Amino acid sequence: MKRFHRALPTLVCFFSCLLFYGHSEAAIDITAQPAANGNVIVSAGYGTNCDVSPYIAITASPGIGGCNGPGNCNNWGGWYVDGFFISAVDNVNNHLSSGQNFVTYWARGNGQDMPCNCVCQQGVQNAIVSVYVGNSCDSVNGACCTGRCSCTATKMGSSANYASGNLYDTLDIVSPHGGGLSASFSLSYNSLDFSVGRLGGKWTHNYNMRILPAGTSLLLIDGDGKRLFFADDGTGTGTYRPPQNAGDYSTITFPAGMYQLTKKEGTIYQFDSASGKLLSITDRNGNSITLAYNGSYLATITDQYGRSIGLSYDSLYRIASVTDFASGATLIGYDANGMLATVTDPAGNAWNYTYDSLGNMLSKTDPIGNVTTYTYDTQVRITSSTTPAGTKTIAYGTGNVATITERDGGAWTYTYDPTVSAAIAVTGPNNATTTSTYDANGNLLSKTDAKGNTTTYTYDSNGNMLTMTDALNNTTTYTYNQYGQMTSATDPQGNLTVYNFDSSGNLLSVTDPSGAKTIYQYDQRGNVVSTTSASGQTTTISYDSYGNRSAITDPAGAVTTYTYDISSNMLSQTDPAGNTTTFQYNALNQLVSVTDPLGNVTTYTYDAKGNRASVTDPRGKVTSYVYNYNNDPTKVTDPLGNVTTNTYTSTAGGGCTSCGAGSGDKLASVTDANNHTISYQYNLMGKLTNMTDQLGNSETYTYDLNDNLRTMTDRKGQTTAYTYDSLNRVTRVDYADGSYTTYTYDTTGKVTTITDSVSGTITYTYSTSTSGGPVGKVLSETTPLGSISYTYDAIGRRTSMTVLGQPVVNYSYDADSRLTGLSTIINGNASSFGIGYDTLGRRASLTLPNGVTSVYTFDNGSRLLNLQHLGPLTQVLESLSYTYDANGNRLSMNRSPLPLPLPQAASNTSYSAANQMLSFSDKNITYDADGNMASVTNSCGTTTYTWDARNRLVGINGFNPDCSQLAASFEYDALGRRIQKTINGLTIQYVYDGVDIIQEIENGQVTANYVRTLSIDEPLARIKSDGTVRYYQRDALGSVIALTDGTGAVQTTYTYDPFGNVTVTGETSDNPFQYTGRENDGTGLYYYRARYYSSELQRFISEDPIRFKGGINFYAYVKDNPTNYTDPTGKGGLCKVICYVTCPIICNFIAHRACNLCLMLPPPASFICFAGCLVGGNLACEYGCHKLCDSLCDDNKCSSSGSGGSGGPGTGGCGPGSVPIGGGMCYSDPGMGLQ
Repeated sequence: MKRFHRALPTLVCFFSCLLFYGHSEAAIDITAQPAANGNVIVSAGYGTNCDVSPYIAITASPGIGGCNGPGNCNNWGGWYVDGFFISAVDNVNNHLSSGQNFVTYWARGNGQDMPCNCVCQQGVQNAIVSVYVGNSCDSVNGACCTGRCSCTATKMGSSANYASGNLYDTLDIVSPHGGGLSASFSLSYNSLDFSVGRLGGKWTHNYNMRILPAGTSLLLIDGDGKRLFFADDGTGTGTYRPPQNAGDYSTITFPAGMYQLTKKEGTIYQFDSASGKLLSITDRNGNSITLAYNGSYLATITDQYGRSIGLSYDSLYRIASVTDFASGATLIGYDANGMLATVTDPAGNAWNYTYDSLGNMLSKTDPIGNVTTYTYDTQVRITSSTTPAGTKTIAYGTGNVATITERDGGAWTYTYDPTVSAAIAVTGPNNATTTSTYDANGNLLSKTDAKGNTTTYTYDSNGNMLTMTDALNNTTTYTYNQYGQMTSATDPQGNLTVYNFDSSGNLLSVTDPSGAKTIYQYDQRGNVVSTTSASGQTTTISYDSYGNRSAITDPAGAVTTYTYDISSNMLSQTDPAGNTTTFQYNALNQLVSVTDPLGNVTTYTYDAKGNRASVTDPRGKVTSYVYNYNNDPTKVTDPLGNVTTNTYTSTAGGGCTSCGAGSGDKLASVTDANNHTISYQYNLMGKLTNMTDQLGNSETYTYDLNDNLRTMTDRKGQTTAYTYDSLNRVTRVDYADGSYTTYTYDTTGKVTTITDSVSGTITYTYSTSTSGGPVGKVLSETTPLGSISYTYDAIGRRTSMTVLGQPVVNYSYDADSRLTGLSTIINGNASSFGIGYDTLGRRASLTLPNGVTSVYTFDNGSRLLNLQHLGPLTQVLESLSYTYDANGNRLSMNRSPLPLPLPQAASNTSYSAANQMLSFSDKNITYDADGNMASVTNSCGTTTYTWDARNRLVGINGFNPDCSQLAASFEYDALGRRIQKTINGLTIQYVYDGVDIIQEIENGQVTANYVRTLSIDEPLARIKSDGTVRYYQRDALGSVIALTDGTGAVQTTYTYDPFGNVTVTGETSDNPFQYTGRENDGTGLYYYRARYYSSELQRFISEDPIRFKGGINFYAYVKDNPTNYTDPTGKGGLCKVICYVTCPIICNFIAHRACNLCLMLPPPASFICFAGCLVGGNLACEYGCHKLCDSLCDDNKCSSSGSGGSGGPGTGGCGPGSVPIGGGMCYSDPGMGLQ
């Protein structure tokens, strides 16, 4: 259960009213102040009476003019008290006919009544009491107006809204996990909510819902302060619906003598018809929450599992504490005026609030001591919000125009339609305007960007989107069921995906355009209990008594079990082999320790706002974190005491209409432990405009009216320009050297051609509903050097790969969708490769056609202990064993037979402020302004490195490590893959399968073919054109340690030091794949795709293109931890390295188990994730996994700790191979880690 989610202010609703509140236990007489329009409340009595309590009499002067209705129109009564409507005031005795505690009155100013069209108007100014004249006399025609207006502030989330005036703030008190409906409790402040209730003025909670009679209409008061009137829909069924412009499709009916509110998605809220109090909430599957009252006071909230939240009250009948079922009591305190002043969690962390005399929040202080202040205008509309980062202001103009000025000075002007409370025009600091149109229900009909490109939408009567037509006239259509759930989607090419639901709204099946169907089954509470893929593989799920998933059984029968505490925090996870990991939590349900199956313990601490303050590893090494007011990490101290500091700048963040406090904060600078700083500047649109490195070199960026990157000028002064189509997709990139790349797309947005002016065109074709397998899979890729094609099975797994000049390669899988075999023809003979797995889905064996078998064994922590390569007669060819420390770092590797020792590398080095190595042993090194190595001078002479306008290495001239002459050149295709290298006159070209080389070409002839698994950098066999076949044996890092021939005999042996310096013995081989499976060019460099790596220098020779996502040192190789990690793409440090390398393990070896992890998410995310995982197949899984890695490893805020106000590692969710375990934390399944 999550507690105290940090509250963020919201500015919503453009009309203003004022506050009146009191309590019935003591007589209170209020003297009203005159309003600006002259209307005045001349008396507002509040006290006790001998026959009823309380009573109230209200008289206004001059009151309502021209009233022809019943009674004295200067006196009103009968409105709501503490959220209840009460009987009308007896105009003779001036008292209420039923007793409640608090009363609020609303009014339209200027001495007039509310017109029947119920358009929200500004209220009385500067008056203590505001009176809403509902169901009042119409001054125009003398008729009694029965219409009702929902003049309330609608919750907009954490946003700054163009139609502002209202401050909205939230605070989560109790937020449990678990299945079904779970009892939660949250507070919300609404400066335009004039009711005074159990939380004082202007505050409410999520269960403070009422349905009250209002003449011939009904008033719904929602738990966030929203008020909405429902009118009889005229069908004769007793069904009430909200106004058309409310954008709400709920209904109210009267079954069994109760008010019943039915939401669009099928959730039912039942209310007592006499008092209007909320009694229960029930979802479509019968999961429920019940509310119990002590008289008129809410006492307990209980979910279907019997877990209760209890409320206690002070002597003035205000909520004093909220006690959940596990963590203890949250205390609520009030100031002298009865306003909520403090909220203190069970650990003593407190939020504090102050107000003006009208109850408008003036300040909020978080548990750390950060203060946010607010100001208001004379109409009590919020005009500014000031945080430690600066001030954001809002100005209200005429003609439904408002301007928000961000903390950086950028001004955003909004023109809005008050009938739907939405912007019809937004103009940013760059003077670019986006326009929108809406229907009467507030649904977006069209949106036109700053370049005039328009996207249009249509809807059904329930507000469900029926069509979306983009600027190129491509239309996607949708259908829905009665719950508003999508039942079909048809893309612009006519591909139809069908979703089938049961009567309770549970997803039963997903049928893709090819007809492949995934089937789901549920228990009576709506929990998924089984999933069956299109290939017939079934996964089953069990649940505990609280709806937590307690066991998952994969299609192969392997069972993983889980246990939880009463708050649904995961306490243990036991894998199919019986290995158990345990978890512990504090009183706030924050994860404080993880104990792995070997007994190693990692502990965590948190600051008062729930940000992770420290992590202590099993060796006792501590990493600590400090955060700013917006929970951005500002200081990280590693176990060695090295400190990295980050600063942030406040920007508009793209001019959003729902920006959280600080959501526009951008990284302004990063200073490393050596006090070297990289700084960033942004424009008023929040876009990066300048980056200045540690050496003072800058690169600049410009943008078009749609905020697309228009140009990038690098630190060498080279400009790259981008061109976009009307859908804002890149269509052309022009480089400083005159070269360019163009892109074309099909109607569904998939790339069909990429043309590079240097390397030629790459063309793609995709599967359709008639080609077999899921729609949209790549069927072929054609390049100037060759063509490769694929086939798939019903669930998207690759079944074959064909490339010209190589026999077809076929793939097979087990019930868990793990790759188990490859088959092909080698030198005319049928050849098979086999892969076996243990009960945890870890690779247990790899068998090659030459009879060599690799056997893997692991400890209980899923760490590789032994890797043996056995010959056809089971003789040991190579044996490797590993030891580890408590953190899982490899301490040693023993290899038998013992390899030749390697010389120790020299260590005399010096560095620039940008972490560029300037000298190493006898070498002096220079760099260009973009950070690329430009030259190396040593005793051999000077070697120069040439880079193109795209910062790709294209030439080397100078000397090899042995001082022999070296002349090398390199060429790349439109995807950046190296397609040709020439070393001292020998040219080799390459054909790729994805990112891996599948074929080598010399002088137009195929000289070598490769057989590979579906994992990156895992070649199995190299077949040369002369018939020579060599099979690969690898170590734990994927480094090739031996080549064996067709008989299983070792022909070539490779030995490496930790950073990849290699010694080769045995048969001479031109095999390029060596250290970590990457290409050794024989130039002293390894090709790691995005960059080149020097094993001698132990680092990359150019900057990491992903910058801080890979760590603060842009040249470091896997953060100097080469015995544990690899970097196959050359893009990133440990974050992306771990993430990317884990992807194929998940998607290719244990794909189905990875899909099962989707089921750990709450629905509907679990359904979407699971269906996508199964239907998409391994390649789609890996692609999606990489995208998730890109997101999770996006360290634009350097969040190496992963901040989050709820104590979690950020808001991006759990990464590949991880599951949510409570406290906002994620845990990685050991069976899915790196091997």
